[in-house]
Amino acid sequence: MREAKKMCWQVACLLAVACLAGVLGRAQVGRSVTDGGTEENWHGARVHVCPVGFAMEGAHVGNNVFTCVRVVPEGWERQVHTYLDTRTQGDLGRGNMHVCRPGWYMRGLHNNNDWLVCSDMPGVRRSFLDANGTTEGNGMHMCPTSRDGFTVMTGLHNGRNDFACAGLAVGHDDHDGHDGHGDHHGDDHHGYDRPDQH
Repeated sequence: MREAKKMCWQVACLLAVACLAGVLGRAQVGRSVTDGGTEENWHGARVHVCPVGFAMEGAHVGNNVFTCVRVVPEGWERQVHTYLDTRTQGDLGRGNMHVCRPGWYMRGLHNNNDWLVCSDMPGVRRSFLDANGTTEGNGMHMCPTSRDGFTVMTGLHNGRNDFACAGLAVGHDDHDGHDGHGDHHGDDHHGYDRPDQH
């Protein structure tokens, strides 16, 4: 009897720890950091990126500094797919700009090569335009805060200082479509946990 009680107590403790870890992991979503040095290798070039599990919330392109916001709970990073986009275009009202494919967010940028590192998660909403550096914070152009919380970058036109931004519908199982995006994709490498680096 004593052993059974001890085992029940141990199981209860393990469940409590697992639940607490899940709550704490989700609590980290929305935490922003300033990043000036994280890089990945794409086609022999070093590309500045936010860490896996984070999205670009803002950027000072000239200084190569990003504001990165956690969008995936800690421990779920292996579920993130990533690809390098070299030419997808979308028009959000001020002419074409380089964007990630519908349902994907910006995680990195090589401005000189006009490359976007794009990652995905369920529930990336329709992109909207934050034109001409309208929203600022953390010393850089930022995607604005919405009534549902933060928004993340999905594309940019650096010459006009225009950002494409999107909110995240947490809990959606499918990617939302974007009517404004073209069909031309620069689609190098998909995969779990960055097997796409060379």
